[in-house]
Amino acid sequence: MLSSCFKLRRILIVAMMLCAPVAMNLPPLIGVLSYSKTPSEASCSHYLRAIKLFTRWLWRNGRCSDDALAIVTVKTVARSERRHVRRALDVEEYDRLIKATEMAPMSCGMSGIDRSMLYAVACATGFRANELRTLTVESFHLDADAPCITVAAAYSKRRRDDQQPIPTALVQILKPWLEGREKGSKPFAGLPTHKAAEMFRLDLKAARAAWLAEAAGQQRALREKSFFLAAVDASGNVVDFHALRHSYITWLVQSGANVKTVQELARHSTPVLTFGIYAHMTLADSQKALAALPGHGLDAAERMPSMKKNAS
Repeated sequence: MLSSCFKLRRILIVAMMLCAPVAMNLPPLIGVLSYSKTPSEASCSHYLRAIKLFTRWLWRNGRCSDDALAIVTVKTVARSERRHVRRALDVEEYDRLIKATEMAPMSCGMSGIDRSMLYAVACATGFRANELRTLTVESFHLDADAPCITVAAAYSKRRRDDQQPIPTALVQILKPWLEGREKGSKPFAGLPTHKAAEMFRLDLKAARAAWLAEAAGQQRALREKSFFLAAVDASGNVVDFHALRHSYITWLVQSGANVKTVQELARHSTPVLTFGIYAHMTLADSQKALAALPGHGLDAAERMPSMKKNAS
């Protein structure tokens, strides 16, 4: 709730300032919204888009004589201009993160097992941090014919009740973890509003340290050069808390699910967002897709003799 108030305050500040003629230099103007650092191009575009929707609503509902920002365009931010380009965890990275965190001590007010379950639910549902905080014990429908977790409309980004199906494997570990909790209690209420990223980085760092400690000599040296469980890879792509949502969507795509299914489970209004921003493909994924293409009638062993004959 507090973070939502901050965002609303930022949007309203810009909306008021944009009413002045001097407010057309948008990036520096929107810079006042981030008190400790300059916002990224993507953040500027996001806030501007929200303000334009607001001024358009004012005009359409007769609250003002015209849409003051109708002539202002929202910049399309290219991938190269995005401050944080996230990557997805691979399955082995996820497994090691969960196991290492489960045995870890308290961090940012949450126990190791609670943080481990937090990451597991995030990766099995794609829920955002603000949605996870609002879940109550009653949100978990583990005994239903189709087990799911529900996010209330007031907290869902789509402003409607979202029933997210979950895999059976997650149900089996959630049941004992939730057992004995009071009705109405929020298992992830301890997820810090402003330190979630820091908490996740510490757990990711600990998981990587444990992985490195398993090796010695040359193997240890090779592991230290890799970006396995690293917060930033060679391309500058980052792994943060929101990367768990990216991982969920990427794994859905890798499972072979069709476009509509992935879009629905991602709870996106358009597959362009699902596949353009959240789904991350690797060279192995490309090779797997190519392997499924037709063999064009003959395999290599059959073609070689005829190719040699034609060449001669």
